[in-house]
Amino acid sequence: MAQSESNSQVESDNFNDLLADKPLIKPQQDRLGYAPFARHLADSICQMNVLGGFVIAVYGPWGFGKSTLLNFLDYYLQQKLENEQPIIVHFNPWLFSGDEDITKRFINQIQTSLSQLKALPESFKARITNLVRAVSEIPVPYAEAGKALVKLFDHQQRDTSELKEELEDKLKERHPRIVVTIDDIDKLTAEDIKQLFHLLGGIPNFNNVVYFLLFDRQVVINKLGNTEGIPGEVYLQKFVQVPFELPIPDKTLLRRLLFEKLNAIFADIPKQLFKQSHWGNVYFQGIDHFITNPRDVTCLTNILTVTYAAVKGEVNPVDFIAIETLRVFQPMIYDIILKNPQFFAGHLANQSLLISTLDEFKRFHHS
Repeated sequence: MAQSESNSQVESDNFNDLLADKPLIKPQQDRLGYAPFARHLADSICQMNVLGGFVIAVYGPWGFGKSTLLNFLDYYLQQKLENEQPIIVHFNPWLFSGDEDITKRFINQIQTSLSQLKALPESFKARITNLVRAVSEIPVPYAEAGKALVKLFDHQQRDTSELKEELEDKLKERHPRIVVTIDDIDKLTAEDIKQLFHLLGGIPNFNNVVYFLLFDRQVVINKLGNTEGIPGEVYLQKFVQVPFELPIPDKTLLRRLLFEKLNAIFADIPKQLFKQSHWGNVYFQGIDHFITNPRDVTCLTNILTVTYAAVKGEVNPVDFIAIETLRVFQPMIYDIILKNPQFFAGHLANQSLLISTLDEFKRFHHS
């Protein structure tokens, strides 16, 4: 593991975030090549023609960097010129208490974001507040709030239509687009997921509104199951117009991220105890095989952050990384080594034991 020779202040500033596995904030911190993807998404969102609500989704498993991508997208959207910069509404339904209906949380978040805009007169903000209050007073069971919202808009169709047109007129000169980001959908319950999609489909079709969703596609499909007689995958396709898969970083970027995290964990190890030739052999002939995605990097370094502290100074760091790699990715092999250490470590006490030990060794490996 080569010590990094970076002269970048960014790496120093993000030392603690690196160990804590927090989502990165600025594209300058990018380690996995997500910044260019986020920049292209931001350009497309601001430039494409959108009539009515439009739903974009990025699919990716947990730990692959979806929240980092969202932060990068937010950064690029905020860097747009004033006449191109959209209104950004962040909504994470998983962060709120389950006691409050998702529909009400969502409408309240929209209202909070719009109320901060100087472009809107106070009288108009008051009308939005009244609509929010009407939503909050819907006396329906938890799972039916999305449908009740649609009925509310139907009953107040004239006022809602006027509100829609006035909002579009007020914003189109200074804010050509509203971008609503929704993260962690896959962490919701099945009922909450269904309600959220009903909500997106039921809100009046405001022009130039883009919904940007991030979630693990397979998890959501499994939770949706057979909804309203429709398979989860087909049900999802009804609501998402443009899906993307989160780009998988190439091997070089993954290695760089892993080495950077390992350097942080083993920062104070004397160089004579960490032999580069030994590390190179162990890594490329063994460990590298298991590092295939960002989650692998996170799993291994999280384990090492905890376990190495207890044996620091008592073990060879390279060998320790190797054995912990087996514990994380090949627990059955690790268990065999743990129960039969004499066949993997130590040395012969004297030459007279050589023959019997070799016989035992052969029997062990043929068993």
